[in-house]
Amino acid sequence: MKKITLFLFLLISITLFADTIQDFTVKDISGKEINLYTYLEKGPVIIDFWATWCKPCLKELPKVEEIANKYKNVTLIAISVDKPKDAVKVKTFVKSNKYKFITIHDTSKDIQKRMNVTQVPRTLIIDPAANIVFDHEGYVEGDEVHIEKIIAEMMLPHIEPPVEEEQIENRNQDKEK
Repeated sequence: MKKITLFLFLLISITLFADTIQDFTVKDISGKEINLYTYLEKGPVIIDFWATWCKPCLKELPKVEEIANKYKNVTLIAISVDKPKDAVKVKTFVKSNKYKFITIHDTSKDIQKRMNVTQVPRTLIIDPAANIVFDHEGYVEGDEVHIEKIIAEMMLPHIEPPVEEEQIENRNQDKEK
């Protein structure tokens, strides 16, 4: 009985405290309005907090962009935490590197505060149900392998478990009746 009670408590705890992300609507660096949940309707979203002064961020960004470009329904939203006065610097950096991902300059720090971002880079993977399935701070060479593995698994089609022979026999017997 204790095991069942403990199991139910853990199951309820996981369900109640699953990390989900709140929707947000902001303008990207070109002035286009961006709504997170609109992109989640298409598939997983990678959110990457970064800054032009952050060397690990600058190493990570092209690798994460490569992953997002590899999968049709994955969107990358890169959120710059640079100071408001560095808006031109952020735009120039993105343009000079020919990045195609959505770039937001969080000058008001609203998104950072909402997601409790205290250091960069910080990478989140959000599934279409708005669940945070990956949350990682920092970057070292090879982190992108783990990111891609998660994305690849999310993109696999749902496959039904194999049917046991006994179930097949039962189905055939039902058909004969």
